Amino acid sequence: MIKKSKQALSKLAKKSQGVISGLNLPSVSDVDPKVYDYQFVDKVLKTKIDKHLFLVCAPKSGSTWLSHVVEELLDWPSVRLAPSFEHREQEIDLLPLLRNSNAPKVYSSHQHCRYSLYTEKICRLINSHIVLQVRDIFDTVYSYVDHMNKESVRVPAGFMNDEIWSKMDDEAKFSFVVDMIIPWYFNFYAGWMTSPLRQEGKVHLITYQDLKEDFGGVIKGIFNFMDEPLSDDKLNNAISASNQANTRKNKGVAGRGQGLPKELQARIRRYATYYPDVDFTPLGL
Repeated sequence: MIKKSKQALSKLAKKSQGVISGLNLPSVSDVDPKVYDYQFVDKVLKTKIDKHLFLVCAPKSGSTWLSHVVEELLDWPSVRLAPSFEHREQEIDLLPLLRNSNAPKVYSSHQHCRYSLYTEKICRLINSHIVLQVRDIFDTVYSYVDHMNKESVRVPAGFMNDEIWSKMDDEAKFSFVVDMIIPWYFNFYAGWMTSPLRQEGKVHLITYQDLKEDFGGVIKGIFNFMDEPLSDDKLNNAISASNQANTRKNKGVAGRGQGLPKELQARIRRYATYYPDVDFTPLGL
C-alpha cells in the first residue's frame, strides 16, 4: 500500500513539473533566495516608492465616493493592498506594492485596515500619507444593518453567515452589530489615533459629515496634507463627474443613528470608557 502511494506521488510530481515546464516558470531552486527575504523586499519598497497615499477607512464611512474622486485627480497607479475581502481582515499585502514598485507614487483606496506595528513599518518604508476616514458611530450601526440585509453578511469585523442572519429579527440584528461589529471600530479608531504616525502628523482625519458639508474643502485638505498641487478647475471637474457616477454618494443618511434604542446607545458609549485619553468626538461621542 505504501509502495503504491509513493508511486502515485512520484507520478504526480513528474506531471506537476511538466506543467510548470510548459509555463516556462523557474523552479524554486533557480530563484534567488533573497527575493523571499523580508529585508530585501523592504529595501525594494523603500528605494522604489517615493510617496504613497493610503485611504484607511471605517466601513460605511463614504469611502467609495471619496476614493473615486481622489483616484481621478491623482492619476497615480491604484494599488489595492488587500487580495481578498469578506471575512478576511484587510491587512497590507506586499505583493501588489512590489508589482507597482516602478511607479514612484502610488495610491491605495478605501481599505479597512487596523493599525499595527507591522503596518506602521510598511507605511514608513513607502512614505505613506494616511487619510483616516470615519463616521458617526450611531449612524454606522444603521448603515451596517442595511449592508448586511441588502448586500453581504460576510465582513471582517465579526463572523456571520446567511443562515443565521436570516433567522434574526431586527432587534437581534441591531444587537449583533452593536455587540460584535462596533467593538472593531473602537479598535480601529483608537489604534490609529494613538499611533506614533498620528502623533507625527502622518495621519489626516476626515469624517463622513465633513464630506457631506464641504466635499471640495475635504479634497483640498487631503492634497495639502500630501503636498500635491490641485487646481480649482481640476477639482470642480472631478466633483462634477462624481455627481454623475454611481459612487454611493447619496446613499448615506446622516442623523438616523439617534433613533437607536437608548440601551444600545449606552452599550456603545461604554466602549469609549476603556480609552479615556482618546477623543471620540469625530465618532459622535
